[in-house]
Amino acid sequence: MQASAIAGATDREELSRDMAALANYLLRTANMGTFNAIAELDLSFTQIKALCALEADGEERSVKALAESLGVSLPAMSRAVDGLFERGFVLREEDTADRRMKRVGLTEAGHSVPRALNEARLSALQELVGADAQDALVCGDINIAPADIDVFDPDAYAGHTHVTPPERAALAKLQALGLRDVVRDRWPSERVFTYWDYRAGMFHRDLGMRIDLVLASAPVAERVRAAWVDRQARKGTGPSDHAPVIVDQIRLHRRERLHELAAIAMHMSQQARHRIMQDGQGLRM
Repeated sequence: MQASAIAGATDREELSRDMAALANYLLRTANMGTFNAIAELDLSFTQIKALCALEADGEERSVKALAESLGVSLPAMSRAVDGLFERGFVLREEDTADRRMKRVGLTEAGHSVPRALNEARLSALQELVGADAQDALVCGDINIAPADIDVFDPDAYAGHTHVTPPERAALAKLQALGLRDVVRDRWPSERVFTYWDYRAGMFHRDLGMRIDLVLASAPVAERVRAAWVDRQARKGTGPSDHAPVIVDQIRLHRRERLHELAAIAMHMSQQARHRIMQDGQGLRM
């Protein structure tokens, strides 16, 4: 009886976390297309995350690896995979490395789920394209790498979400309104990422993507004095797999600016530090 009560409490906690995560996702990406797409799927948030992770990887994963990469308990992920298997979204087979585990891969129906969500997201971008960008700032987890320079290995992502031609075309239409990528403005050819997978030491090897963007109309972009990615926030215990993009529009005295940027540069590359200290007047950072 006690074990059953504990299991019930755990399930409620997991459900609460899933509902909070779903609410957060909807608030960040809200448009009718997204709401309708998720409602029609009739899947839990854990199941949607699992399908999207398998689509992004382009390969089979063990249930345990899925649970760890998505921050979900193994029992919860096992239940999610059971449901996906019953509905024909995934295939399961014994994991040769650990016979107690199952490896899962997407069926064609499974591939259709991330694609449907992606279409809804592209629809939201198209809505933004029709907006007035005279004095605008569009920012957040856009989930699109604008160019090949924004992924550590373009071949590794070929055909996957984040880099597909339709996604990049939708983003290009948005930028064609006059919105400038303020981070890339200041770091035109440098290796700059905002997202790193939790697996295989991707962060420590700097194998990531730049999919969190800050796009500004010309009047706003002209007021930007600094733009960078705070890699320090990606370190430590239990970090997000994304790092924040910081844009500073505050005008400071030149000496104060140099001191501030010198502090920021402490966790940047030697080349970046040299640039900051070499020219305090023409800062592109």
